[in-house]
Amino acid sequence: MAQESPAVVSDPQSEALLRAALRAALRHLTADLSAVYYCQDSEPLLLVSEGRADLLPLPRELYQQAEQALGETLRRTVHSGHGEPFVLAQDLPPGVEALLVIPLLLDKRIIGALVLLSSKAGQFMPAHAQEIREQAALAQTIVQNIALRQKMQAEHRVVELLQSQQDIVLHGRIALLDAMTDGVVIVLPHQDTSRVLTVNARFTTFFGVSESEAENLTLDKLIDALRIPRSTRQELALAWQPLQAYGLQVAEGEIVIPGQSGAHLDIHWYSGPIRQGERVLGRVYTFHDVTSENAAARLRSAWLSRVSHELRTPLTSISGFAQFILEAAGDDLPDIAREYTEIILNSARHLNRVFTGMIEISRADAGELALHLSEAHLPDVIIESVARLEFQSKERELKMVMDLDDDLPHVRIDIDRVAQVMTNLLTNAMKHTPVKSRIRIATRYIKAHDALPASAPHDTICPCVLVSVIDQGLGLTKEEAEKVFEPFFRTGYARAHMVEGSGLGLALSRSFVEAHRGKIWAEAATKRRGQGGGRFFFTLPC
Repeated sequence: MAQESPAVVSDPQSEALLRAALRAALRHLTADLSAVYYCQDSEPLLLVSEGRADLLPLPRELYQQAEQALGETLRRTVHSGHGEPFVLAQDLPPGVEALLVIPLLLDKRIIGALVLLSSKAGQFMPAHAQEIREQAALAQTIVQNIALRQKMQAEHRVVELLQSQQDIVLHGRIALLDAMTDGVVIVLPHQDTSRVLTVNARFTTFFGVSESEAENLTLDKLIDALRIPRSTRQELALAWQPLQAYGLQVAEGEIVIPGQSGAHLDIHWYSGPIRQGERVLGRVYTFHDVTSENAAARLRSAWLSRVSHELRTPLTSISGFAQFILEAAGDDLPDIAREYTEIILNSARHLNRVFTGMIEISRADAGELALHLSEAHLPDVIIESVARLEFQSKERELKMVMDLDDDLPHVRIDIDRVAQVMTNLLTNAMKHTPVKSRIRIATRYIKAHDALPASAPHDTICPCVLVSVIDQGLGLTKEEAEKVFEPFFRTGYARAHMVEGSGLGLALSRSFVEAHRGKIWAEAATKRRGQGGGRFFFTLPC
């Protein structure tokens, strides 16, 4: 029926039991040869045989004939739940008068066969059915065990293959993380806390904690393990305490840590959620070395301060002399001389404001902008800023509409800097909105990131207070909205209508807001949605 194959019976006891069953079948049924076949990958394997070995191997044609009969038996087996023996008596090889095939089943599926051959016709009769089933029962049980064992081995190989593939992916991700120039920590939610999933090589370089040391630590324990000054660890613990592994909060900050060479490193850290669609899987912390950037910014700030000082000294003299001429000459000064002197004075003052703004921006970029923080109720700051611009608004017949939430939590801010931000935004709105129109100022408490406008930066820190200033002008194009906070940038409207300004007001506003760890941005006008006009927003963390 098939070529003789190496046995797949793995233990001697099973083989001995099979041979005993075959010998019993030979005795009870007066057969000349008995054999057990196992179907592996649709190919029959000879497990064991007893009797006349000269009758093996069986011709391929005989096997095919038996296979067809097995197919018909299988069809009946599916409905009956057991396989019936069948006898082949035609086209048999020389010396064989009858061939009995007994299907061996597992879950209504043929997994092998007990084959009996006889040199005498009429040996396998229906009267022998009970004896046949009894002899086949043990063989079927053993073959079933073989099939189940091989199935388990195949499943084990699949599991090993999947594990190997997972290991490849995992090692690839680890290699990718280790190739990053930023330090990385990934944490996952665990009960009521966060546990570290992994850290990369750069994190170890910064903080002296290896992946094996960090793995499965809670975030609190990880902070305690960082090899940095205690005050810096306390600073991080305070900043990270509100952040939950499954939360949507975004936060960032800057710390100073000792470097390997003994010099100090300026590290900017950022934390945000790891999301898969709407589901939050965990949280990532990144650490970027900004030492060189900060050093360059400080150098630029020092150079600009020096140059500005050298230029402001003669400007002060020019302004002073121009003011003296206007006051001393009084009405005796000819009109043309007065006009030119006033131009000199105004130009000197304008240049002085430009130099002051440039110095402030460079200081902010270098992290040297001094903030005098105090608790404040933001609506009060806004109301005072609007009041200071009352003359300008009445001159253009503009209506200031304030929608301020009196129940806002207090914020810790530099009141003068934030007031200057409001003044800059309101002045910008006045310059770009038509006469006799409205400017709307609104405040709102934002608890989570999903309550922010869709245009808000993804790394906006929440909870926060959101302030919006919306005018009824032409608004900004998408490109202008992206560049409007750059120094000296002027919109198409400002160029066409020669709108006065130093070009530094919005740039300064960005520096002041970001110094408070807030965000400031503008939306492009979308009149299709009824959102024309300039739309400016900024946030201040609570």
